Amino acid sequence: MANTPVSADLEAVRDSRPSVGSLYSDTEPLARENAGLGSDSDDIEPGADMALVVANFYTPRSALVAQAALVLTCLYAFIKVAQQPLMLFTYHPTFALVGVLLFAQAVLVVQPTSTPADKAVGGAVHGFLMVGGAASFLIALGVIVTNKLINNGAHLYSAHARLGLLTVILLTANVVGGATQFWVPQVYGSVAKAKSMYKFHRVAGYVVLVLTAATIVAATGTTFNKNAIHISRTVLLLGFGVAGVAVGSGVRRSKFPFKFRRM
Repeated sequence: MANTPVSADLEAVRDSRPSVGSLYSDTEPLARENAGLGSDSDDIEPGADMALVVANFYTPRSALVAQAALVLTCLYAFIKVAQQPLMLFTYHPTFALVGVLLFAQAVLVVQPTSTPADKAVGGAVHGFLMVGGAASFLIALGVIVTNKLINNGAHLYSAHARLGLLTVILLTANVVGGATQFWVPQVYGSVAKAKSMYKFHRVAGYVVLVLTAATIVAATGTTFNKNAIHISRTVLLLGFGVAGVAVGSGVRRSKFPFKFRRM
């Protein structure tokens, strides 16, 4: 079957892109100051940049492995939660699982972006996914705090609770920082100064992704899980571990603010 002009253009651009990417590529702020959006992709039909960005969710093969591992692991945990009677607490792990899934999508969608136009599209999708993930974790936090207040439960007594609070604080700060760098770079004085902060947002993003998964794994040590839900720590470690290796394979080390020594 012959390729259509659009698919041929997509393949040509895809072939010219790097094999690995970064959490938050050098995405141009939407202010478009000195961005030259569209200058490298005028020969691609409308919608092609979005198609290239969407393809990052399942290509290269490592992205597909990450998606399978994440979805299966979160589905396993959700099924365990759903087997319990529906109550206020049910929404706590549910929104936490949604949060980690959204954060992972936010990472994959910019692994990689290359042209100015697909950087802008990828950056916008990345931002919305990060905001959605942060909202999910904030809802999960609100639910558990409310549940403990209603039942006179102790706060921050477990490693899961303390790690969860730390995660929410860091992810909120990172999302606010990334959103302002991308959508309102004038806050930093100029687009160039906002872009200079990307490397720190990138590192913090990977830290937050690891912390969200670690928070969920730590929940297996809580009394309620041991007595009622019975989510396996081994299953979570295996699933998140495979996903982490797959996502990590798409990291471009040159995008970090520090240098890696060759072994």
